[in-house]
Amino acid sequence: MLVSTFGVISMSYLYLISGLGTYSIPAIAPFGPGGMNGLALDDSQTGIVGWGALISLVGLWPFVKKSSVRIASVLTWVFAMVALIGIGYYIEFNESYYGFGSPGVPPSGGPGYMHDDAFMSGHLMFPFFFLPVLAAITIYLDWKLPEESRVRRLVYWLSLSGMVLGLIGLAVFFITLTPYVEAAGIALMGVAMAAGLSGLYGQRLR
Repeated sequence: MLVSTFGVISMSYLYLISGLGTYSIPAIAPFGPGGMNGLALDDSQTGIVGWGALISLVGLWPFVKKSSVRIASVLTWVFAMVALIGIGYYIEFNESYYGFGSPGVPPSGGPGYMHDDAFMSGHLMFPFFFLPVLAAITIYLDWKLPEESRVRRLVYWLSLSGMVLGLIGLAVFFITLTPYVEAAGIALMGVAMAAGLSGLYGQRLR
């Protein structure tokens, strides 16, 4: 938690001074044409937040493993980290090709800009929107669903399947510019949430 707290403070400070002032957030150890390639300092701090949260999961695991729905909620963070660091950092170290999502030639753009655009669209939908929604719903279901409910296992497997398919789909979208696999994964996550909430509503009607 200390690692994540440090990341939140440093990240907030960077965004504050860049948003309200004239500070331009640099890349760490830039290289390539015009210093395009390299991990942006703000992204390194958001990464620290994520790594700190993952470290804390080690201590929380004895509590988490008691509930399949609880495991699903924790996995949303793991899949978000894999998506944002596994693909996002790769792009940042190769911006001379991906061009910050802008057409042109380095250092103002790159020939592979459309792939960066695809990732930006895909990561807004999968790790930045639907995974947090799934996390919130599964936390709620873990709180409200009876421990013996069979809906818990259904939600877990649907959520896990949707997250795996969504992550693979994000990579496919990034590489091929085809969003349908990611969309299918997101739809499956939606089915998981609908099944859980329907099961909870059905329990209340009995």
